[in-house]
Amino acid sequence: LGESAGGGLAAATLTAIRDGGDPRPAAAALTSPLVDFTLGAASLDDNDDPFVNRPVLEMMVQAALQGKDPGELSPLGHDLAGLSPLLIQVGTSEAIRDDGKRYADAASAAGVTVTFEQWDGMVHLWHGFPYLPEAVEATERIAEFFAEHTGGRA
Repeated sequence: LGESAGGGLAAATLTAIRDGGDPRPAAAALTSPLVDFTLGAASLDDNDDPFVNRPVLEMMVQAALQGKDPGELSPLGHDLAGLSPLLIQVGTSEAIRDDGKRYADAASAAGVTVTFEQWDGMVHLWHGFPYLPEAVEATERIAEFFAEHTGGRA
């Protein structure tokens, strides 16, 4: 499970596990994943997210990549064939909504089993607000997804 930048890290880890020939996890869940370090998502400019915006992400990506090529390091730019089944959740009002959608589409096109969910009106990090019914429901969906892929051992 990875959220936001952690979702990008989880996506990159799945690729590294596959490339290293290590056993794949039974499944993975990415919530609001940042997977395009080029910041090419239209939703960055279209959505007014109170938690994440283009200037913040530009600063974070620059600091994290230290001058390395963002396109080369973006999980979205890699071959996604052979990854574990994925659950990807995004909020329709979050700035990096399109990252999750584009990653889901690319993974699905590569033959990965993908469950993609858009949560209406949710902004970045909505899972962290337990008083929101959508946060509870989305978290329950993650647990159900893992249970489905682990024979209930999640």
